[in-house]
This record gives sequence, C-alpha cells and structure tokens, in this order.
Amino acid sequence: MAKGPRLNNISRKLTTRNSLGIEGVATTISAEICPIVNTVTPRPFYWAFMIWGFYDFYKNCKPKNRNANNVYKYIKKHNYFFALASNINETDKTNGFAGADNTKKRTTANQEKYNYDENYLKTTLSNMVYYLAGLYTMGLITDEDTETHKKHKYPRITLIGEKLAKAFNNVINKTVYYQKYRFETSNIPRDVLVDLGNIININLVGFDEVKNILRDILFNRNRTRKLLQCHNYLKFIFENEDIKNINSAEFRKILYDYYSPKGQFRKQYPKELKEIANSWEIVIGRQYFTTGLEIIWKFMLECLNVEKTYDLWIKDCFEESIFRFNLEDKLSSLLKSCNYSFEERESMVIDARSHKTSHESNIENGIGIILSVYNRFADREDFSKENTNYFNYGLESNSISLNSFFNLVNDYKESSIADFIKYVMYNYLLEQHLNTAFEKMIQGRDGYYIEKIDDKYIRKEYFELEFQGIRMVQLTNVMRDLDILEV
Repeated sequence: MAKGPRLNNISRKLTTRNSLGIEGVATTISAEICPIVNTVTPRPFYWAFMIWGFYDFYKNCKPKNRNANNVYKYIKKHNYFFALASNINETDKTNGFAGADNTKKRTTANQEKYNYDENYLKTTLSNMVYYLAGLYTMGLITDEDTETHKKHKYPRITLIGEKLAKAFNNVINKTVYYQKYRFETSNIPRDVLVDLGNIININLVGFDEVKNILRDILFNRNRTRKLLQCHNYLKFIFENEDIKNINSAEFRKILYDYYSPKGQFRKQYPKELKEIANSWEIVIGRQYFTTGLEIIWKFMLECLNVEKTYDLWIKDCFEESIFRFNLEDKLSSLLKSCNYSFEERESMVIDARSHKTSHESNIENGIGIILSVYNRFADREDFSKENTNYFNYGLESNSISLNSFFNLVNDYKESSIADFIKYVMYNYLLEQHLNTAFEKMIQGRDGYYIEKIDDKYIRKEYFELEFQGIRMVQLTNVMRDLDILEV
C-alpha cells in the first residue's frame, strides 16, 4: 500500500544533542588543543587493532573486495572473539572491549564451541567508529594521493600504518586463533579462545613495539604539538598532585581552580605550561557558561506546564523563583558576589540536575555561574593572542561567543538585574533554541523542546542537564596504557 509523499512523513525522533546550539564551542576548542584523543577514544589498543584489521584484510582478500565497509565487518568479527577471549580468561575486568557485555550474554559457562553473532553490536563498528578519525589524523591510513590529491577508491594504509599493523600482527600471529581460525565464524574451540585470551588484552600488555610506535606517533611529531603540550601538562599534574578520581569533575577542579591566577587555589606551575593551562581553563570556563545557561533553560521548561504566552511564561518563571538579591538593583552590584569555589559551583549544578530537590533557585544559580565566568575571564592580561581568540568561538556557528557575552554584561552593568535576566532568557535561551531547532529541522531532525501555536508556547519535552566530557580524562587512560603515566 502506498504511504503517500515522503514530505507528509513529519514524525521524527527528538534529538537532544546541542539543543541550544552552544554546547559545541567547548568541544571545538578541545579538539584544537587535544587532537586525536577525544572523550570516546580512551584505549590506544583500538588504533593498533583497527589498523591491523585494514592490513590483514587487504592482504588476504581479492582486490575487488577492498573497501572500508568490508574492513569494518572484518574488524567487528575479530573484536567479538577478542572480547569473548578476554571474558573467558577474565583478563578485562573493566569490559573495555566494545560490546563486551553483549558478547558475554551470547555465551554460556564452559561452552565448548563458539559461533560469531554479528548482532552483538547494533551498528557495524558501534563506538569503535570514533577511533577511525584518529587513524586518519595520525597518518595511519589515507583516502587520497598526497601528491595529486586524487581520492582513492578505498582507504590506503601508509608506511607508518603498516609498521604499526605489523607490530600488532607479530604478537597475535603466535596464537592458534590467528593461525587456524581467524577467517572462521563458527565452531571456534574454547581452548583456542583461552589461548587467544592469554595474548590479547585491552591494556596492550605484551605489545611493547606497538606501544613504542604509538608513543612516537602521538607525542613526538610536529603534527601533534598540541597533544604533546597536553601530555606534558598531565605529567606535571600527576607528579605533583594526589589525584583521587580520574573523572570529569576532578579535572574540572584541577584545570579550572588549581592553576589559574584567579582560581580557588592559584598553584604554581612551570612557565612552559602556561599556554596549555590557560587553554584548558578557557575550555572549562566555557563549559560552566554553557551549564549556567542550561540550568535556567531547564527551569524555564519546567515552568511551561500549560500553554502560555511568552509574557506569562516569563512572569511565572520569576514568581516561582527565589532570589537572594533585589531584582531592581544594578547588575554591577550582583557581579561582586559571583565568585565561587569549586564545591559551590558543582553544588548548584547538582541541585539543578536532581529530581529530589526544588528548583526555585535555578535562575539565580544559573545567572550566578555565567557571571562568575565573566569575572574569571574579563580583562585578563595573562592570556596569549591564541588564548583570547577562543573567546570569539561561536560567532561563525550561530552560537554565542564569550566575547559577545562579556560585551553584554558590560552594556547591562548599570541596568537592573531583572532586565539582564530577561535578555538572557529571551535571546540566549528561547531564540537560541528556536534557531537551533529550526536548523535541525532543515536537516531532517526534530530538535524542538517547545512548540508555538499562535502566540502561545507549550512544552514538548523536559530538558536533562549533563556536563560535557573532558578529553584530559581519556588522555590519562591513553598515557597509562602506553606506560607514560603512573596513575
């Protein structure tokens, strides 16, 4: 039966990522100062394993079958048996292999023969796909001729890529799995996987040459100068601080409050780390700026419980809020008090995220956090030209730059706090969201949390508050696996 024109199908799943169009700025800066290693690539094993997948598949397949999709299927199959071998031998306590939990569910204790189940991952590579960009950035594979810039029909392995693949191959080729079963998909004996599990591991233990090559590629080449700066900064941090937890919250504290002349602790560090320390301070400040705005947006949506005109909606937001300051006072009077410790800032965010606490202070806390970012960065003289350029990020992507925010605060210093809040709510939140959602709609995605009918708004979805990840967490794991960092 005909379903009618595709244009009539307007049912789309809500996309929640970057709902205000402001979250991507911190990610963009992070990608510049910490290339290759991102928030979803914590294990260097996968760069070595995946380049080996390209190498081994190309070497053994017919030329007509050489394409990326076939390589991905080959990698997916071996990842299944690698994860399975690790589970059988209990060598991967953290389930670091992609799909390790799903692989385990598809087997039984003391099973004698094992078959490949390609449905253990919903997509071909699942989260392994995020490592692909690193293969290109590190120059392990390429999709074009370096001289003619003509596109290849399939990704080609470079000389350094082949060197890494061979180093990986030299370790696993000693296993029975490699020698007799790596092209099989069924009836893999248990003892073969036990043997494989004695060699293969997510931590790269026993892959010394692989680690040597990856260390050189990541930290000893001009193309990764910024990554080397992050490497040096991390080494300094772990040599001088007692790091209790390797997570985003801990790194927000370290990167924002430890090594800043305006931070909570104002610790000293070598002058050669100044550029990278300042860069990470700006990234975390940008994250706090984003989160402060999101706290207010979350509360605005909670107040939109029935259809309301904009004026009524904002009126209800103010009436349902608690303020410890006079809304008619000048904004300049509030600025003085917006300097917080790490614990105070984090507590504001935790309260806003909680479903157990009331949110009457969300507007006050959100405004306080973004003003604290102004206090931290406005008129700083210790930043380089490159550092201060990060304050302009967002201008060309229909987002909100920190410089435009700084100018707004300066313009409103002699205006009432209420007027400043209303400007932020309308321009930085409502209009920003509608513009962002419209751009998503053009791309075929539904990003609308609200709907406007005539002159009234109605909430479609609640907003959930989440902090962005920090690449230094994953870089810590990468450096630990490569024996560079004592953790």
